[in-house]
Amino acid sequence: MNFKTELPEIKSLKKIGLDSKSCFIGSCFSDNMYAYLNNRYMQCASNPFGTVFNPFSILKQLSYISGEISFDNDNLFKSEDFFLHFDAHSKLFARDKADLLQKLESNQKIALDFIQKSDFIFITLGTALAYERIENHQIVSNCHKQSANLFKRRFLSQKEVTDSLKEMLKIINSINPMCEIIFTLSPVRHLRSGMIDNNASKSILRSAIHEVCEKTGGGYFPSYEIMMDDLRDYRYYDIDMIHPSELALAYICEKFESYYFEEITKVTFRKIEKYNAMLNHRPQNIGSDAHRVYIDKIATLKSGLTEIGIILP
Repeated sequence: MNFKTELPEIKSLKKIGLDSKSCFIGSCFSDNMYAYLNNRYMQCASNPFGTVFNPFSILKQLSYISGEISFDNDNLFKSEDFFLHFDAHSKLFARDKADLLQKLESNQKIALDFIQKSDFIFITLGTALAYERIENHQIVSNCHKQSANLFKRRFLSQKEVTDSLKEMLKIINSINPMCEIIFTLSPVRHLRSGMIDNNASKSILRSAIHEVCEKTGGGYFPSYEIMMDDLRDYRYYDIDMIHPSELALAYICEKFESYYFEEITKVTFRKIEKYNAMLNHRPQNIGSDAHRVYIDKIATLKSGLTEIGIILP
């Protein structure tokens, strides 16, 4: 008997090879996917201005990266002793306005250079709920724990989301028309506003992605469907019952590999995982013959991976 409803295999014409460059933009699931590739020494980048969840903020990140808009003082503010920006993560801060703008502009140049050379860009939408500054009616990427009185919380409409996705495609194609653009819907549940709002939000996003992909032939990685319809069990959630567990993430990444990886990439990943495990092992018999043999095995594995272009520590 079959107790699961697995999704049919997705056939991607373009595959991720060992020399491919991949960029991830969007919610924390983007950072999960980036970490998966980065921990296996692939060329990848993620969210140059920090994690972003709603489509407007993702579009704005891409607008900053492309140079269509620039960071200005309108969204800069001082909190305690540091300056922050409403369109950037709190990890980007400085004691001086000019220093913060310099950091943001530096990240912008690095991100632009990487996207220009990227083979794949994965865009993960997290929520259709957004926070708009009452002062200037601009949607922010990060409220930075400022007073709720400064913001208006609202749902983005499906048209607003659809239009945002279309603009994302235009911007990316203007930067790098050769890269593959793949959307995904985050499997993370945004329950701060409750289950009903979370489901409404995911519905808006999924419908907009479907509409844009149907019209443009764009790609879609079904991480949300894998979590909700394939795994479909609370045991695959972390203790907070919001984020996928490590086991669930591993399963989703396994599906990601099967959809998008070249065979040589899959084989090499298994070797890298073995190398990482051996490297992180804490031996009890240091100095023994067995330990020297173990060290030689690590060196041999490293040499083989280095020969095919993998840069290892």
